[in-house]
Amino acid sequence: MTQVQQAEETSVKAKVTKTKAKNTEKVTGKTTKVAKAKKASKATGRKLDQFGFVAGKKRSKVAEMYARAEGATTSEVKREHGHPHLNMLGSLKERAAKDKTFPFKVDVSKKENKAGRVVTVYKIIGTSKKKAA
Repeated sequence: MTQVQQAEETSVKAKVTKTKAKNTEKVTGKTTKVAKAKKASKATGRKLDQFGFVAGKKRSKVAEMYARAEGATTSEVKREHGHPHLNMLGSLKERAAKDKTFPFKVDVSKKENKAGRVVTVYKIIGTSKKKAA
């Protein structure tokens, strides 16, 4: 067997091992210790904004758009950031539903735009919920 064939065989074995690990993770729901360590090291040392997103990143900027006094439509956010980020709003809704002390909620309303079409406006609203003593 030539060196090229050995290298290709090693590469194929490595790909199969990675695929098996991913499939096992999906089925069992368990992650490896290495993956957990990478996630933990990535999250440390980063400043979070008031919504819990990494400050200065796209999600943080989108949350700021939705938190404006007038809120924002998905088309406005899409124009600025290339994507409406509705999953981010969903995650904020879930956090508010699970944690009663979470200080934000998502308000959804309809309004007519300049062209006369009815559009949905999303607004992140701060609430004055306090933790129970």
